[in-house]
Amino acid sequence: MAPGAGAKRLRAVLAATNKQLPPELAKKFDAAEKWLREQAKRVLRGSSRAGKDGVRIFTPDATGGYGAFWVRDWSYMIEGCPEAFTRDEIRDGYLFLAAAQREDGCMPDRVRADGKGVYSPGPETNQFSKNGSVDQSPFMVILCHQYWKLHGDLDPFRRTADALEKAMRFTPRNPANGLVTISDATLFRPYSFLDTVPLVGDQQFDSVLFWDACLKLADLFAATGQPDRAAPWRGEADRVRKSLASFWDDKLGVFVAASDKWRQPSVWGSLFAVYAGIATPEQSDRITRWCLDNFHLIVHRGQVRHLPKGAFWGRPATE
Repeated sequence: MAPGAGAKRLRAVLAATNKQLPPELAKKFDAAEKWLREQAKRVLRGSSRAGKDGVRIFTPDATGGYGAFWVRDWSYMIEGCPEAFTRDEIRDGYLFLAAAQREDGCMPDRVRADGKGVYSPGPETNQFSKNGSVDQSPFMVILCHQYWKLHGDLDPFRRTADALEKAMRFTPRNPANGLVTISDATLFRPYSFLDTVPLVGDQQFDSVLFWDACLKLADLFAATGQPDRAAPWRGEADRVRKSLASFWDDKLGVFVAASDKWRQPSVWGSLFAVYAGIATPEQSDRITRWCLDNFHLIVHRGQVRHLPKGAFWGRPATE
């Protein structure tokens, strides 16, 4: 998750539980958060450039190496540091991305400055999959919801509600359990920060993301006075929530990444389930304990691994 969002969540938890950090740690945390927000805003503003029709787009880095407007990166920027952007920038950025939706419902992986959508991760000359990553549709819903929560404006949603429903229905799902699923890695890829991994079968991380987007889409429909359109999406969210247990490894106390041969302990996916709120209290406690006990296996030089050291995609963990 975006570091700024994590700091904000920690403060909210401390306030809700009437707890405080030890004085010395609180002082360090305050200073670190202040530095982080200042630097985040500097980098984010430095990554912007003018796009088609004067819309300001925000690339994933301030060096210009990426040069396009990525859907999920934009959502994380807004989640972690919303104060870096104006209301118009968030609204126009969302609509700029939404305008590139493909006729069949596929939302873009990213949109170039000229407004042309690119639908798969990977270089334009070597696309990883025909239909991109399965996270693209949920992130578009989340972006629309983020703007509404920040500014109370439902106009962008009203303009794109049908498109968002079409996008969510484009996401491949297992008809037996409602989970996001990938049958062929040449057609779809998982969450784009795992896009080089050809995961197949039911997807844990992406199912959590889809569950979150279902609830947010239902909230948007309810806010616009359309309870009949909100109810089915709440039902879909509940279906995914009930089916998530199929990923739980009770021996380890974490979620695995995907069904079939991809049942490796998923560090990112397990933590995301806790962060998003879909993990049960017992699961959250066990995931937390597992991460603490295995910190030396899951963190390297400040970076959190996909899998714990000794586990490899598509193969069982070494003993």
